[in-house]
Amino acid sequence: MANWKDIFRHTAVGHRSEKGDADKNRQNVGTEPLFLDSNGVPVPREKIEFSLKFVDMLSALEAGLHTSDDPREIAHGAMKVACDFYQADWCGFLTVDLDLGIWTPYWWYNPRPADRTMQLTNEFESSAKLDRWINAMKDNDKVYVTDAEAIKDEFPVEYDVYKRLHINSLLAVPVKPRPIGFLVVRNPRRFFDDERMLHMLAYVSLNAVNQHSYFERARMSLSPEAIESDRDVIFNVFGNLEFYTSKGVLREQDCNAPKCCRVVAYLLLHRKAAHPPLEIAEALWPEEDFTPEAVSNSIRGLIYRFRQTFSLISDYPLIESTSSGYRINPNLHIMTDIQQFDKLWEAVQNASATSIKVDLIKQAIALYKGQLFEDACHEHWIMPMVHTYNLRYIGLINELLTKLAQAGDYPGIQQYAAKALEIMPGNIRAHYWLVFAMYHSGAIEMAKSEVARAKASLSEEEYATLLRYLRKNSDMTPVTDFDDDFDL
Repeated sequence: MANWKDIFRHTAVGHRSEKGDADKNRQNVGTEPLFLDSNGVPVPREKIEFSLKFVDMLSALEAGLHTSDDPREIAHGAMKVACDFYQADWCGFLTVDLDLGIWTPYWWYNPRPADRTMQLTNEFESSAKLDRWINAMKDNDKVYVTDAEAIKDEFPVEYDVYKRLHINSLLAVPVKPRPIGFLVVRNPRRFFDDERMLHMLAYVSLNAVNQHSYFERARMSLSPEAIESDRDVIFNVFGNLEFYTSKGVLREQDCNAPKCCRVVAYLLLHRKAAHPPLEIAEALWPEEDFTPEAVSNSIRGLIYRFRQTFSLISDYPLIESTSSGYRINPNLHIMTDIQQFDKLWEAVQNASATSIKVDLIKQAIALYKGQLFEDACHEHWIMPMVHTYNLRYIGLINELLTKLAQAGDYPGIQQYAAKALEIMPGNIRAHYWLVFAMYHSGAIEMAKSEVARAKASLSEEEYATLLRYLRKNSDMTPVTDFDDDFDL
């Protein structure tokens, strides 16, 4: 990865001899030009001023790069230089998703203390309103507007965006290849038709953004052994959502967007077809009233946000946009803990040898880290699946505890029963086997305490059922004698 300090050290060195000569002639700027071009023609005053400012700003930025290794500070430093050089009132790095047709400010610098960028811009802006910008991106060309009022009639939609964002004039240059976007200065008062400094600063900003992404990837650098190629994706949905790739892991809390996670989970759990935005919204939030345009913009924005985060751990998008709607990228090899759980559950049903069955059950329940998409498990769109897997898990754990009891493995019973009760406190059989194991291990007082804890967590009916199970074992009478609340 390129280093900003090396880039600018090299560039600044190339200008130092020129700067020395230029300093000697500063007093002459504004009078007759003393510089001649290669054809012997005097250089205009504004070009001399541009060169002097260019060297000064470049040297100042080079010096500033030595004081920080924080990518965000580096980018802000470059944007401050852009504002100073062009005498602009704002500079920002905009990221663009051409597939989704969205752009959004990534980082920006405002010399004014009261910044209103988040208030003026929507979280995700539609690039459909800025056709000329998209063409400039494709042609690798600059965008500059000297007077927004001059385009009011020819490009009214673009003009409306400018007025909302308080843009009277601007200069922007594209950045590529990843991410793609623009570095923009708003309302420049000089040099607005010369993009050379902005190109240089765009390169610094892009490297800072990529360095920031690299640090974020390093923070997520955990990969299970099942990942073999950069197209492999493991999606875990039991408990909290997790995405594993060859570059790292993305967890639900990293997205910090509950609605975004629900859209992604819905698409992953219904992978056979593309889903239009309206279908997704009606499935997830049927109680809300939507207009088609609002739905499209909302779903598109949520997918864009997830793409930005997922790009930290994958070079390929997880979600594709098609003419029929959104779908999971068919070119990725996606493995889920649900699929593996289902295979193990079926294998348990067909296993005849006890040792093999116990091993398969242990593998299956190890996958079950919590209810399906725990953060959304009580929502209607996923509840049928949640109920199905809850029943399967309870059936497996109870069968395992029975097998362990038959083998006299009391420590194993305590281990698996305690874990099962963490995940599903209402499992009466797990309470029973935990008390059973404690009693038969000689820890009668602990067994009594466990019965008391069960009484506090279970309903009256569930607790009565637990006591009935315990009292069926005559040798465990001491455990239940202390509680005569129920005439069983």
